[in-house]
Amino acid sequence: LLQSISEGKQSGLPLAALYLRMGKAKECLDLCAAELKRKPNQVDALSLQAQAQVALGEPAKAIESFKLLLKAAPSRLASYLQLAGVLAATKPPADVATEMKTIDGIEPDLVDLTTGWLFTKLNKIAEARVVYERLANDAKAPQTSRQRARLLLAESLANENRLDDALRQVDLLAGDKTWEKPTKEAKVRLLVAATLLEHGSDAQIVYSTNKGAFW
Repeated sequence: LLQSISEGKQSGLPLAALYLRMGKAKECLDLCAAELKRKPNQVDALSLQAQAQVALGEPAKAIESFKLLLKAAPSRLASYLQLAGVLAATKPPADVATEMKTIDGIEPDLVDLTTGWLFTKLNKIAEARVVYERLANDAKAPQTSRQRARLLLAESLANENRLDDALRQVDLLAGDKTWEKPTKEAKVRLLVAATLLEHGSDAQIVYSTNKGAFW
């Protein structure tokens, strides 16, 4: 297998991914380097390389790899989140967003979703809500990002115990077949949260275990 990979007869990426899962980041990195020598913009190789660099404690190199990845594949939301996670070790969310927006071809709506995600991770729910609300109401943004932002806005509102406002946001998604399943799930959770709130519990308990449900 290794000989076939070294001769370019077979991709080394499946083995690189296996190495990364096994905690063998250096071996993963070596295979990615060989793959990128043949195909410099191979997005899966760039992704694995960046993750391996994070695992090896090389954040600066990982950031550059993630930036190359986003230039090559600017629609991969997961890559935005991964890059933001590395940048956030030394920067606040607003500065993370500013740096990400300097990447050629970056999609601003995905940067906004990422910024809201970072605020939520830091338990800055009000700040996340503002970001999601702005994106949800941005007529120029892609519909998919606007709808995702609306669901995440509902989640933020619920985490502030503003259940009626959260339900109103979810109801605005009615009729969108693409988001039918997550919308129904959100509504059920909101109704459960409302019941808990009536009995003196904090509605946030329902959402605290479901963060990221709409990613």
